[in-house]
Amino acid sequence: MTDGEHVTTVLPCRGCETGLKSRPLDWSPIRAPELYGFDAGGAGMQGIGQFGAKTMKENESSQLPHGSRAYPRPPITECVIEIRFSQEKEASLLERIRDKLADQFPKIETNIEQHFQFNIEDGSSSISPSRVSGFKMTNADGNGIIILNKFSFAYSRLPPYPGWDFFKSQFVELWSKHKSIAEYSRISRVGVRYINRIDIPVSGENAKISARDYLNIHIVYPLAALTAIDQFAIQLVTNFDDVQLGLVLNIARTESPVPNNLAIILDLDFGRTEDVPQKDADIWNLLDLIRSQKNKTFEACITDATRSLFS
Repeated sequence: MTDGEHVTTVLPCRGCETGLKSRPLDWSPIRAPELYGFDAGGAGMQGIGQFGAKTMKENESSQLPHGSRAYPRPPITECVIEIRFSQEKEASLLERIRDKLADQFPKIETNIEQHFQFNIEDGSSSISPSRVSGFKMTNADGNGIIILNKFSFAYSRLPPYPGWDFFKSQFVELWSKHKSIAEYSRISRVGVRYINRIDIPVSGENAKISARDYLNIHIVYPLAALTAIDQFAIQLVTNFDDVQLGLVLNIARTESPVPNNLAIILDLDFGRTEDVPQKDADIWNLLDLIRSQKNKTFEACITDATRSLFS
C-alpha cells in the first residue's frame, strides 16, 4: 500500500541556540514555492518591501473593483483546504485514518521522522528510532491529494478545477471520514490556498513581459530602462482585520509549460488563527468567507489585460 518514504531529520544541538530541520522537497501539496525560491509561509518582503512593491492598499482594497466572477478558463493550478490542530496525533492514529481513506487515495507515500542529537563539547551523538510523522495520499486520477500529518489535515486539488462547491463538498466528505477515526483535538487554524498560473502569450526567443501590465502589485523599477525583467519574486504578509483573516501573498515570474508563453504565479494563502471555529457548520461558513475574500483579493490584484487571458 505504501509507494515511497520520505525521511525528515531533526538535529538538536547541545550548546547551540537553534536546531536544524530538513524537509523533503516534494512533501507539501504546494509545489509553487519551489518555482520562485522561498517558502510561502516564511519571512519575505512584507508590506511595501525593499524594492518598492506597489500594494493593494494603494488601490483602496476596501473598494474592490470586480468582486467574484466565474471564468471559462480559470488559471488555478492548485487549491488547498487545510485544518491545523493544537495537539499532536500519534502515528497509530494517523495509520488508522490512512487506512480509512486508502480506497479513495490508493497511492501512499510515508513521511519518516528521525531525531539526531550531538554534543559539540565532547563530540558524542545519538539517534532516535525512526517513526511515522505523516502520509501523502493521491487518488487514482492524480488530481486529488491528502496531506495527513501530526498537526494537520489538508486536501489539495489539481487541475482541472471543479469549482468551489464541488471542491468544498469533497473536503467535507473527507473531513467527515477523518473525524470518524480521529480523536478530538482543538483546531488552531483554518486555511484556504489558491495558486494561480497566469500564462501570457509572447513572441520571439528572448521575449519579456512587464508585470505592471498584468498585476496591480508589482515592482517599481528604479531605472527607466528596466521596463521588463527576466525574473522577480514578491511576498506580502498582511491581515484583513474586519474578517479576522491573515494573508500570505506570493507573486513570481516563472516559466510556462505552454509553448510561446511566459507565466506569472499569483499565490493567495488565507487563514484564521484567532477565534477559530470548532464546530463543522461554523468551519464551513468560514471556508465560504475565505473564498469570498480570496475572490475579491484576486480581482484586486489583476488587470483587465489579465482577465482577457482566461475570460
